[in-house]
Amino acid sequence: MKRICSIIVLLLSFVSLYSQTTKLTVNVMGVKNNKGNIVVGVCENEKQLLGKQKPKYYKAVPSKKGNVQISLEVPNGTYAIVACHDENKNNEFDTNFLGIPKEDYGFSSNDGFIPKFEKAKIVLSGSAKTVNIQLKTFKN
Repeated sequence: MKRICSIIVLLLSFVSLYSQTTKLTVNVMGVKNNKGNIVVGVCENEKQLLGKQKPKYYKAVPSKKGNVQISLEVPNGTYAIVACHDENKNNEFDTNFLGIPKEDYGFSSNDGFIPKFEKAKIVLSGSAKTVNIQLKTFKN
């Protein structure tokens, strides 16, 4: 009987754990070449969105010209998504001395400039979610 109870508790904990996460799929569009990696960051706050803190959840995959799809399992919550093309694979979002981006980037709000967290936020609540992000190049 103890064994059956243990199995039931174990199964319930798996169900509970599964329902507390969401499969997030990010379609990164407009990748210009096959160099480096495409990196997606799932930002929990404004500091992460602004690059002042590293996002807790992120994933990098090899770049492919055109569109790249990245999927990751994330705890339910409210997030803003950022994507960048890390062409030189240095795991940094490269900018010039003025802070102007040297690498292509995009946000879940698809704004050209860094949006406020409130504008870029999405809510993950257990159902699979797909976000499309168009990469942009900063024009001098």
